[in-house]
Amino acid sequence: MTTSDDNQPGLEELERIAGHVFRDRELLLTAVTHRSYAHETAEDDCVDNEALEFLGDAVLAFRIADRLYRRFPGLDEGRLSKHKSMLEKAATLADAARDLRLGTFLRLGRGERRSGGATNDKILSNAFEALVAATYLDGGLKAVDILLDRALADRMEGLDAENPINDYKSALQEETQGRGLGTPEYVVFDEQGPDHDKRFHVRVLVGGETVAEGVGLPTKRGAQQVAARRALERLQRGEWP
Repeated sequence: MTTSDDNQPGLEELERIAGHVFRDRELLLTAVTHRSYAHETAEDDCVDNEALEFLGDAVLAFRIADRLYRRFPGLDEGRLSKHKSMLEKAATLADAARDLRLGTFLRLGRGERRSGGATNDKILSNAFEALVAATYLDGGLKAVDILLDRALADRMEGLDAENPINDYKSALQEETQGRGLGTPEYVVFDEQGPDHDKRFHVRVLVGGETVAEGVGLPTKRGAQQVAARRALERLQRGEWP
């Protein structure tokens, strides 16, 4: 793999993280190639990821809609659409890309890399969509579903049919600080499974007291979101403090 950074990890590592070994490695290489790199490189056949991004947006929309329909049978179109919009927005996809460490694999131009392109929400979300498309073209929907299980499953798990909140950690913090209870703390108390498929068990504490627990796969953030959702639900029911 030709990269703009000698310290960039190889594509085999990204395949391991994403859960799919590509038959056509060029698809994966294109998915991680930003237009800034394609414009700078001397490679005549270098293609950026923008066309894949276009396809990935459509594939992602379909798979998210399918999962929401199955997850919430009977839920009306309006609420399904709100959930779908939250899962598809750039900030959510950028966070999913970070969970996959996608930024470390991106081929960026020198200026884009120096200006922080590897952590930029728009670049990361676009690259995630491109990765979805490349995975679909190489392995079909089954491979896409494995990728989404690793990147979005914890966010899907955190959804509530009646209350389309996407960031339960922020919502909980607003509630606790507004009630003078301080800022929630999150503690990992158990980890299970191999590094690429790890399950995290997290407690959320408010005022030093455990108010809820959550399990997330494959990120700590996912477990924190589940714990925050449960804590927020208990707070709203008056079960604590």
